[in-house]
Amino acid sequence: MPRYRPRAYGQGDLDRLCGLYAVVNAIRHTIGPIHRFRGGECLWLFQQLALVMARKRVLGTVVANGLN
Repeated sequence: MPRYRPRAYGQGDLDRLCGLYAVVNAIRHTIGPIHRFRGGECLWLFQQLALVMARKRVLGTVVANGLN
């Protein structure tokens, strides 16, 4: 059985949410051998992370300034 090596999603040049891409990519690579975390699941996770930031009222700041 070939080893699962997911291709990392590109960091967000326009949306400045590179930290979210980093989290999604880290999870994909960590659980990849156990469960193939694919497109729909990655989009769901990205959305959930963005929603948490929106609820904490930091999404606008993050989009304007990026994650530090």
